[in-house]
Parts: sequence; structure tokens; C-alpha cells
Amino acid sequence: MSRPATAETLARTHGQQPSRTRWLIVTLLFVLYTVNCVDRSSVSVGLPHIAKDLALSGTVQGLVMSAFFWSYSLLQIPGGWATDKLGPRRVIGVAGVLWGVFQAVAGFAVNGVMLILTRIGLGAFEAPFMPRPAG
Repeated sequence: MSRPATAETLARTHGQQPSRTRWLIVTLLFVLYTVNCVDRSSVSVGLPHIAKDLALSGTVQGLVMSAFFWSYSLLQIPGGWATDKLGPRRVIGVAGVLWGVFQAVAGFAVNGVMLILTRIGLGAFEAPFMPRPAG
């Protein structure tokens, strides 16, 4: 069984050291992944207070918690295809900006429907960040 080639392994086989740009990109992807995870789970921490402020029933709270994963799971493969076709710089850049917009708008939600819609948008634009493996 062969191991997948890492950037460092590929660089060594071609007699190169990993470039500074490569480490910058790895750092940027780590930061984006961390923000992605925090965005995904932040509503669960604040939901008891949000539910009280917006008078959300248990059913609506469940919908809020699952709404992210509806679009996230449906759009991961199309997000990977878009990344392959349009390039990772463009897709991740646009997706990062738009997932930030949806997360910011969620802070201004005035009812459960608006909160659910922002969670769907958040899932849609976080999906291309961790797409299917290439191959």
C-alpha cells in the first residue's frame, strides 16, 4: 500500500526545499480550517441564550442545529468539482468571504427562519473548503 505524497515529500524528490509560500498557504489553510470548525459549532454553544432571546421552540432549535449540515453535505462534491474547474484560489476565496457574510448576518437574526437560512448559507459556502479528495 503506498502513502499519499505530501508537498514536502514531492519537494524533496525534486531536490527542492518547501518554499516560504508553501508554508504560508499551509498556515492560511490551517487558520481557515480552524475558523470553519468554530463557525460550525459556535451556534451550539450560544443556542440556549439565542433560543431564549428569539423564543425558539425545541423543534426550531433542532432545525437550526441541522440546517448547516443539509447544505454542507449536499454541496461538498459540487464544491470539489468547482474547485477543480475554477481553481482553489478563486473558489476558496469567494467561499471564505461568503461564509463570513452568512456568519455575520446570523448575528442579526431576528427569528428562527432567518437563523436557519443563515446556517444553510454557512454550510453551502463552507462545503468547498474541505471537498472530496482528488483522484
